[in-house]
Amino acid sequence: MLSGIRAPLYALPETAAVALGWWLLRRQPFDPALGRLPDLLRFLAFAVLLPSALVAFGLQGTLCLTGFQGSGRRAVWRSG
Repeated sequence: MLSGIRAPLYALPETAAVALGWWLLRRQPFDPALGRLPDLLRFLAFAVLLPSALVAFGLQGTLCLTGFQGSGRRAVWRSG
């Protein structure tokens, strides 16, 4: 189980990724119907790839901060 202090560290990268994707799509002219190729590419880049990378790096950093992953070890989830 996650302690009350660690739980927000795991939620922060995911929340930031959603907010980043929304903000990036709002900055450019974008049609949510994805009828044009530029709209589809913008959606894939700003709402899928970039936020996914942010989540991956954010969770990796959280694992290092909470001690679940050391500098040279692979991430292993502890059960029990």
